[in-house]
Formats: sequence, structure tokens, C-alpha cells
Amino acid sequence: GRVGAVGSVQKINEPVWASDNTLTLIVNESLVDFNFMEFLLTTMNLANYATKTAQPLLTQTILRKLEIDLPPLSEQHKIAAILSSVDEAIEKTETIIEQTEKVKKGLMQQLLTKGIGHTKFKKTEIGEMPEDWVLSTIGDHLIEHRGGASLTPNDFTDYGVKVIPKKGVTSLGVLKIEEHEQTFVSEEYAQKNINSVVDKNYVIAVLRDLVPSGPNIGLIVRITDNEKYILAQGVYGLRVKDSILPEFLVYLSNSKSFREQMRRKMVGSTQVHIRNSEYFNTLIPLPGIEEQKRIVDILSVFDKRIESEIAKLSTLKIIKQGLMQSLLTGKVRVKVDDEVVSL
Repeated sequence: GRVGAVGSVQKINEPVWASDNTLTLIVNESLVDFNFMEFLLTTMNLANYATKTAQPLLTQTILRKLEIDLPPLSEQHKIAAILSSVDEAIEKTETIIEQTEKVKKGLMQQLLTKGIGHTKFKKTEIGEMPEDWVLSTIGDHLIEHRGGASLTPNDFTDYGVKVIPKKGVTSLGVLKIEEHEQTFVSEEYAQKNINSVVDKNYVIAVLRDLVPSGPNIGLIVRITDNEKYILAQGVYGLRVKDSILPEFLVYLSNSKSFREQMRRKMVGSTQVHIRNSEYFNTLIPLPGIEEQKRIVDILSVFDKRIESEIAKLSTLKIIKQGLMQSLLTGKVRVKVDDEVVSL
């Protein structure tokens, strides 16, 4: 799947060894801007030029015969500078997201084990917690749970009621399904399987994972819109009592103690799963409702920052894609005597 992938070693200040499956290209910088060439090759989808064999191969002979249209070198420099400025903004945003998630993870671990302002603690089978917290199970706080429908390929439609697949439940804490991956069933099918239909009054848990290590198994997310959904198999809708905030339960599902319990409880090899009864018996540390609210308020500040930066990152990638399509094909020309636009 990596045939035709393009990369640069320009910023690496040490020798780099190329494997026998790698072609090394040295750019004549008196004719071509180095960064312009990297951007151009990236847009060309070089995998399309590989040999159509059991093991596709992209050879030096094939590359040498490829024709490319180049603007004057001065224009190449400017185009490369524009695209590089977007790349820098993308890298900076990715760094902010990574750093914010790291801080949130550390703070979450602290708040979900030590709470806020406690001085007395007790030892439990899932670790130390404040003395006035209660050790309970997920099942203690459930009003109702709903399982997924037995969907077959013929049940899917082009529009209708949205389906929540396993991949929609991740550590993000909110239901996230890419638009191009969203599937639907008919209203009629949803009515016939009404016990698998959920809305924002439910939190969503995934009890199956296609990855053997089970990174998402047991995670819980919230639905943040007003739509109704139907659950796929392996996905569950949980309606909780007033004794626990749904947002607090979401954070707990991402905690170190909870993840360790999931790893111990899951069974299977290629597709791991957790039995309902085992999941509902998962132990959770629980403060009073007011402290839950305070903890949720603190952590949600980080969530909002991460969400904002993820949206910004998505926009930057769309901008870069549009600029590459315009500038590297000649659809839009740049004036060399203008200043480079800084994004």
C-alpha cells in the first residue's frame, strides 16, 4: 500500500540508509525547487504508474519517462513557500493537539484517582481513591441498555436512520463518524428494530474490537446532536441514573484503571469482545455528583481546545489540498514580485 509514497530527507542532519525497495531521487536545484518537486510528486499518485503485477513495482526507468510541466524556477520557489507555510501551520496544530491531549491525560488520571481537595484516601481493588468516594459498578447506575441490530448488507440504504458502527466509538469521548463512512437504514427497518434505536439520552459503548489488542473496547462516547441512530452489532446504548453524569462515565472509560480492567476482561483473538455481564460488573470509583460536575468542567476545557484544534487541522488540510490542485497544475499562477502569502 506504500508504492509511490513520497518523502524527503532534507531536514535530517545525518546519513540515511535507503532500503532496496526505495528509489532515491536527487533534484537538480538549478532547474527545480526541491520542495516544489516533493509537492508535485505527492499529487501525481505515482502508484498508478507502477507495474501491474502481483507485487507492483515503480522503477527508475518508469520515473525517468514521466513528463511534468514546470513553471519558471522563481515561480516554483514561491509556490513551494506558500505550500510550506501551510505545512508549518499543520505541524504546529498537530503539536498543539498532541500536547493538549498529553496534559489532559495526566490531569484526568489525577482527578479520577485523587479528586479535588482530598487529604484522606483508602485502598481498593482498583487502586487508591478518596475516603468518601464509593466503589461501584457500571451496572449499579444503569436504567437500561440496548444492543445492536443484526444488520445484513441488504439492510443498508442511501439515506434514512444513521447507523452507529464500532469505529464511531473512540477515545475522543463524542460519537465521531466520517461523512463518507456514514451508513443508513430505512425508517421502516428502524421501527422494526426499535430496541436498537438510541438518541442523546444514551451514551454509547463498544464491546467488540476488530483490533486484537482491543484499544477501543469498552470505551464510551456521548451523542451530541438531536438525531436518532440505530446501533450496529457490538455497540450498546446505555441510559444511566442521576447518580452518575454521562460525561463523567465517558472520562472514566478512558482512565488507566478502566482500560486495565478491559484488557483483563476481553476474550477472543482476531476479534476481541467483552461479555455484557463482565462489562456491567466493571468497577468504577465514584465521587458525589457535585464533585463529578467539577471534574467534568475542568476536563471539558481541554476537550473544547482539542476539538477546536482538530477542526482547524481539518480546514488547513482542505486548504492545502486545494492549493496543491491549483498551484501545481497551473490553474492558478502566482506573481513572483508579490510577497508570499503567510497562512
